[in-house]
Amino acid sequence: MNKHRFLRFVAAPVLAALLLAGCGGTQSADSDRTPGTQTEQPAPSAQTPSATEPGAEPVRVMVVLPDKIGLNPFHQVTVQGVERAKAEFGIEAQIIESKDWGAIEENLRAVAAEEKWDLIFTSGFESAEPLQKVAAEFPDQKFAILDTTVDMPNVRSIAFKEHEAAFLLGAAMGLVTETNIVGMVGPMEIPFFQRWTQGIQMGLEAVNPEAKLLIHWSNSFEDVARAKELALEQHAQGADVIAAVAGGGNFGVFEAAREKGFYTAGQDTNQSVHDPEHILFSQIKGLDVVTYQTLKDLVEGNWSFGTAVYGLKEGGVGLSHLADKSLERHPKLTDEVMQKLEELQNKILSGEIVVPDPLAG
Repeated sequence: MNKHRFLRFVAAPVLAALLLAGCGGTQSADSDRTPGTQTEQPAPSAQTPSATEPGAEPVRVMVVLPDKIGLNPFHQVTVQGVERAKAEFGIEAQIIESKDWGAIEENLRAVAAEEKWDLIFTSGFESAEPLQKVAAEFPDQKFAILDTTVDMPNVRSIAFKEHEAAFLLGAAMGLVTETNIVGMVGPMEIPFFQRWTQGIQMGLEAVNPEAKLLIHWSNSFEDVARAKELALEQHAQGADVIAAVAGGGNFGVFEAAREKGFYTAGQDTNQSVHDPEHILFSQIKGLDVVTYQTLKDLVEGNWSFGTAVYGLKEGGVGLSHLADKSLERHPKLTDEVMQKLEELQNKILSGEIVVPDPLAG
């Protein structure tokens, strides 16, 4: 992460210039999320205005994204949660798209210095270190971060059990492969993505212990060309099902699948809509649901700090065609395949199968 100059006081014209320089753009957005579980002490603020009270000032929320919305479906779904909350609760919400990861810290510090936001909301592991610094500088400001954990007294962290959904993804791949070679193209080899690699491997072994998993890293969340190149390399080694886990780079994997005729899987949302002939299913994450619930708690005075964790049981993660059975199925997803996947999901929910978190201490 780039280090930025310390800013404790920012005059209005300087603040405006900083936001324009550090962001890909700003925009108003509505917000949408659904409920999960809180695990730490409740700490609602008596000063937090509620949009449900007549004559109350609207709740003000600033969302600082680590990069541009169009680069990653992850951010698009997050914004849907914001849109729903804005529509339902009348909150005032603004969104900053950081021009790059180096601008995250400056953007967070600049909006915190305004001292007018009831909540500053950010997301992604790339925002964790910048938020930790800024939250320490502004101890009276409420912050929330999506998809990672920041252990600060004025931060609510929202985390997911991606490994549970990755288990189901690996099982699905193991059930439909004909070559017994499957692949995964990820963004970068860091501990966080062990939840995918180990979860997929465990699910694969549960249904098809003879199958082999190939793993390659594009070292980017945006490099479509590199992700495509890696998918083609895996296909050349015999992989007939390749999971796309590379953010915006997923579209490179999808393009390779169309060209070579192999199958693939998406992430975060039901990406089968882009190419139902080749994208069989997706590992989904309820980003919109969790964002909406976070903002709902703020508006209704149910705020708490600490970490809220969403897994299969809480509806935070899942496999697309299990989570929504109305989705049209590819012929490879036979009744037999779906029944086996549902059995595995039920065993995770009941505790009969425990998918260990590789990041648990």
